Amino acid sequence: MASSGGGADAWRVEVDAAPGHLVVAGVIGEAREHAHAAVQVLACGSGRVLLSDGREELPVRAAVIPAGHTHRVRPAPGPPPMGVMVYLDADTTAGRALHDTAARGGVAGWAAAASVFAEAESPPVAVSAAGVLRALDRLGAAAPGQPRHPALAAALAALPGAVADGPVRVGEVAARAGVSASRLGHLFAEQLGWSFPAAVRWARLQAAIVSVRGGANATEAAHAAGFSDSAHLTRVCKAMFGITPSQALAAAHWTPAADGPDTRRGR
Repeated sequence: MASSGGGADAWRVEVDAAPGHLVVAGVIGEAREHAHAAVQVLACGSGRVLLSDGREELPVRAAVIPAGHTHRVRPAPGPPPMGVMVYLDADTTAGRALHDTAARGGVAGWAAAASVFAEAESPPVAVSAAGVLRALDRLGAAAPGQPRHPALAAALAALPGAVADGPVRVGEVAARAGVSASRLGHLFAEQLGWSFPAAVRWARLQAAIVSVRGGANATEAAHAAGFSDSAHLTRVCKAMFGITPSQALAAAHWTPAADGPDTRRGR
């Protein structure tokens, strides 16, 4: 695994991506205040992290961080935290269920929401990316079916293909989805907990990640994802992950795509 530098706050992780989720596993470092348009599941197999919601900071071993909520993560005193973080698209069935549960409270509520992951309660060796993904698959299968508004589903489906073409305007996407721009904005806020612009930035960031996995450097990935330049990519990466692209590239080692549960939209 690669390292983002020396010190207790260094990340050393392996990364895997699949439709609907991004998996980061290894030594968890510091991520400054950020908010992402995804539901984050965090489970430490050893050590703990200090998780802050801007009002209080608690040492936790596992947490579910809802989409759109600003937070900070840093290693707690003691052994370096090693574990798994899954960034789950908020429009998946499991993502919707977790977001609705965790969004009701701050750090304490986020930690309580992680009780659904039985392996986070087990001995440290039991926490693994595969185990967390299995728990997400079970949760998605058991969650009550609450389909998204058709216009929201259409807009979400259009974003991955739209971001590479330059500016993505809410009015144009809304017109294709058959609703007004204001109505689409309300649907994003009401049903996903984040804004349309945040969804666009997240889609661009995901496209950049795919490009980097294919061998592109940060500048090439920025252009491929429709960012205006690499500085734009850096700002969005810091806002959504709490670290810069250069830190992420130094810390991350890509793992081969693994067979796992299907957490794509509609599951």
